[in-house]
Amino acid sequence: MTPEAQDAARFDSRSRALNHARSAEIDAGRRLPPDLLAQLTAAGCFRMFVPKSHGGLDVDFPTSMEIIEAIATADGSADGS
Repeated sequence: MTPEAQDAARFDSRSRALNHARSAEIDAGRRLPPDLLAQLTAAGCFRMFVPKSHGGLDVDFPTSMEIIEAIATADGSADGS
């Protein structure tokens, strides 16, 4: 896993407590607050499937599923469903 992909994977450990504490806010607003969206963006979560040649992380599918699962475990509202 690339260092950038590791950063995306580490997002879970940094966000778990914050997302849990704000789950009522997320559920009530039915969307992620801008600051949490910014954290996901900064961690590279939206560039996981983009090839490195286009500025992405080029994360393999199994690793990306682990990252998405970790984020969804922290807050189911953040999994995109």
